[in-house]
Amino acid sequence: GLISALFLSFSFLHIQFSHFARPWVPMVFFACLITFLSVCIYKSPERKHYLWMGAASGLAFGVSSATAVTMFIFFLAHFLSIHSASSGLKKLKDKNLWLALVIFVLLAAVFLLVSPQRFSALAFGSENLITDKGIISYLQGFVSYLKVLLFYEPIISIFSLLGLIIFWFKSKKAFFLSLSWPVFYISTLYFLSYPEFRLTITRYIILIIPWLVVLAGFSVYRCALIFKHSSVKTIFLILVFIYPLTAALQYDYLLS
Repeated sequence: GLISALFLSFSFLHIQFSHFARPWVPMVFFACLITFLSVCIYKSPERKHYLWMGAASGLAFGVSSATAVTMFIFFLAHFLSIHSASSGLKKLKDKNLWLALVIFVLLAAVFLLVSPQRFSALAFGSENLITDKGIISYLQGFVSYLKVLLFYEPIISIFSLLGLIIFWFKSKKAFFLSLSWPVFYISTLYFLSYPEFRLTITRYIILIIPWLVVLAGFSVYRCALIFKHSSVKTIFLILVFIYPLTAALQYDYLLS
């Protein structure tokens, strides 16, 4: 967890967007919060966690409608909860699930009433939401954003890919679950967003960063276990973080 937090702290995109008074960094905060609450629900599906989830997701929608897509992680946690032996249909009828959804809808409705122009422009601002879509351009979207990640976040990208490889050999279920959020998010952007999605707008990828840093933190932790001496582990961690730290300091220096 601490290694993942370090990755997020030194994330170049996170630091870059922090210099601008735009919703991107608050989006990351709510993405992290929703992910954290999803883990709580997965481990212990108590009502208080669902209440907080409804509030967090509603506020996330107010920051940016794109952030509400992270509720996908919440649904994964709810239906895969390790402390619930109920069937899928019973989980769908769960009162806590609907309580969270009602809170989300009520808060989202408040933001829609406060700023209807913003959301109407988002929903009806383009005639090409559904048309001009194809499998080739769909796959190109994944390739384009992978290039963005490798360019802006090379260390996070490398270690998150390593984390996927480790999951592939350790647990196929964990592997596919780890892939599910990035694939769902980029697919949602493609099928429900405007044609400019294919222009590879860098800020769109920011909501995937919290998920990737968890994968990266896991793989770095597993790699560190290879070394027996604590001094060697420390040197390894310094080598891992020296590039992102240097890049962040250099960026701050150029802006000062």
